[in-house]
Amino acid sequence: IVIGSSPMATASDFTPTGPPLNLSIITSKIFRSMSSKPISSIPNFSKDKSKIYEVSSPTVSTENILAVLAIAAIENRNVQTLDVEGAYLEADMSGESVFMYLDKHISDIVIRLYPEYRKYRLDDGRTVVKLMKALYGCVQSSLLWYKKLKSVMLKLGFKVNPTDPCIFNKIVNGKQITVGVYVDDLIATHKERAVVTQVINEIEENFTAIKRHDGKVIVHL
Repeated sequence: IVIGSSPMATASDFTPTGPPLNLSIITSKIFRSMSSKPISSIPNFSKDKSKIYEVSSPTVSTENILAVLAIAAIENRNVQTLDVEGAYLEADMSGESVFMYLDKHISDIVIRLYPEYRKYRLDDGRTVVKLMKALYGCVQSSLLWYKKLKSVMLKLGFKVNPTDPCIFNKIVNGKQITVGVYVDDLIATHKERAVVTQVINEIEENFTAIKRHDGKVIVHL
């Protein structure tokens, strides 16, 4: 939860509930940013991690990113990058239900903003919520975000590259456009600048906010 700009989570990302029976509840931690002074809460994931590889997200390989850049240089492609802000929260929390304690301090803030949550408060001051979105800190959130992004790319007509699940390709105007994905950072290349810009515009329509960069120097990836 963040009170301030660039929220990590908002009230629409969780719903208050009573303590679930026979299910573990993760805890959250509170911190204050020194830059923009938001108050934030992230999960302290204490569940069994023995199956962590089953919920891990694929990540583009360094070799393939270098190949994307090399091809862009050889073919003199336009290169643009973008960052999906708050990416994990774009994905719904699916599969096993995840419940989290909001500690007393966070509960104070949430109830002040949403008085109707007061009835869910426990005797010790904490509040139990069910996560509706893939909150940062949960082990399955990265995979849920990847599946969300993949569904967007397939909807836009891209195909998953057979050598890397984080490389997407599509033919536009007789030339290939390539999109490489590293978590929430994307790089797109094509011979025509207008094609890259259009594809990024289409990606942007599916998410709350993105940051983009178009220029000779790639400032982040």
